[in-house]
Amino acid sequence: MIFHEKLDLKFDVEAMQEGIEQIQQKVGKRTGLGANDSGFGGWSLQSHNSDWRSGFEDGGYRENADGELVQKVKMPPIYEYHNRTEACVDIFANIIDELEEKGFYPYRSRITVLDPGQSTVWHTDAMDGYYSVRLHIPIITNSECEFEVQDEGAVHMPADGHAHLVDVSTRHRAYNRGSETRMHFLAQVFPTVYSENFIVTESRKDILAFYAMTGHRVYQKVMDEKAKG
Repeated sequence: MIFHEKLDLKFDVEAMQEGIEQIQQKVGKRTGLGANDSGFGGWSLQSHNSDWRSGFEDGGYRENADGELVQKVKMPPIYEYHNRTEACVDIFANIIDELEEKGFYPYRSRITVLDPGQSTVWHTDAMDGYYSVRLHIPIITNSECEFEVQDEGAVHMPADGHAHLVDVSTRHRAYNRGSETRMHFLAQVFPTVYSENFIVTESRKDILAFYAMTGHRVYQKVMDEKAKG
């Protein structure tokens, strides 16, 4: 199984590190699950309500006592997570613009922070077999940080400017066993020709996932073009 792909697509890591400093000066301390004891949190760049604190709801799927996947928190439709927040400073707004221009349909983009010695819980971000892919751009990391898929393996993504795609429809987690905080830009995406392994196929589940994610904005774009014509 292929769960990771490094893209031939690079961004300015130093500019992103400066952008994080701007965010901290502008809106302050990170939010989200990091407010608890998980060591995980960050700032939302796109949310459903333009609030930089939104977007860190624990919407992943967990197994209940019967082994069924259950979503812990019911979230708004993913296509509503396109409104830019106060934390979306210039460099990150530019990245989202570029991803949109390249046809990635970025939604729910965030800066995620994982503290040293911490790990996210094992979870999936889609029902079994449904298409769900995230784009990661590591900003600050160390060699002891990895993205792991259960029974498949783990991968370290260095902060060299490259964008990466990971399959989050499978049971996965991220961990930081190093001594330095891990910070990533990430966004839910549908890849374009830049990807070899995660192109949306014509399978029913992929198409349903595509419309569930982009349907609102695709429809709005069509209507806008009709209004202009």
